[in-house]
Amino acid sequence: MKENKVPGGINSKFMANGHDITINANHNYVKKFTAVHADKGNWKLVAENSIQHEMVIPNNSSQGNLIKQTQGLTGIKWRTDAKGNYLDTPTGTIILLTASEMRSNHEKNYVQL
Repeated sequence: MKENKVPGGINSKFMANGHDITINANHNYVKKFTAVHADKGNWKLVAENSIQHEMVIPNNSSQGNLIKQTQGLTGIKWRTDAKGNYLDTPTGTIILLTASEMRSNHEKNYVQL
């Protein structure tokens, strides 16, 4: 939950629910955005309360082609694996961990419209 001041100085609270992530014991994950759209990758704990998801983006996919174009325009290079695929590695803070559930917080810049 994030607290912000809205016009007029009034406090407003924002809560956002994200996508469902299935984290497997073999360090693979599936992140479901919709019933038909999902990302797959690997995960690892990078600290006691911090988890990193590493999504592999095939270099010949539509998203991979957009990354190539963006690199050409910005000069900023993405990390790649041994096969030349792009790696996206966001890190989240673990806010709840039980035997059956883990919740993590991936802070974003929310803008109220």
